[in-house]
Amino acid sequence: MKKFNAKSPLGIFLFAILPLVIILAYSGIRLDLTKEKRYTLSDSTIKVLESVKKPLTVEVYLEGDFPASFKQLQSETKFMLEEFRKINPKIDFKFIDPIKTKMSQDTLMAMGMQPSILPDVKDGKISQITLFPYAVIKHGNDGVSIPLVVQQAGIDADQQLTRSIEGLEYNLVSNIKNIAADKRKK
Repeated sequence: MKKFNAKSPLGIFLFAILPLVIILAYSGIRLDLTKEKRYTLSDSTIKVLESVKKPLTVEVYLEGDFPASFKQLQSETKFMLEEFRKINPKIDFKFIDPIKTKMSQDTLMAMGMQPSILPDVKDGKISQITLFPYAVIKHGNDGVSIPLVVQQAGIDADQQLTRSIEGLEYNLVSNIKNIAADKRKK
């Protein structure tokens, strides 16, 4: 039988790295090891979030059954909003499935939302999925609808979603700044 060596790569992994990963997972601490610091909020974002003095709610209309690419947008949006809430507990969010809650398209469109219509293939049948990938930021009696998918001419849908995810922090924070600033001026 071969003797176990704690200094081997497996030993280092088992006794140093694995316990660290487990501790980080249970503590809720996240490390951003990406080169572009994708999962780290900018200093200006933190300042804007800290400046919110009254409760602010973000309602995200991105819940339900939709393609995997939109699941990634949903996941990234949820992650971002969780980070916002860690900075300022006055910022809350919820995900809403407009189909399940039986919101009419007219109601959503009256809120400033435009539908995204996607082709869907299930069991060999082609159908369409109608989504409203928007967030509504509510601060007191004020609210603003913001698209989570930024439409850009000349690029395909996957690239649009990728760019939308990359610009998510700026998109949300600039609108939070505007709605919170309007409240302070009154």
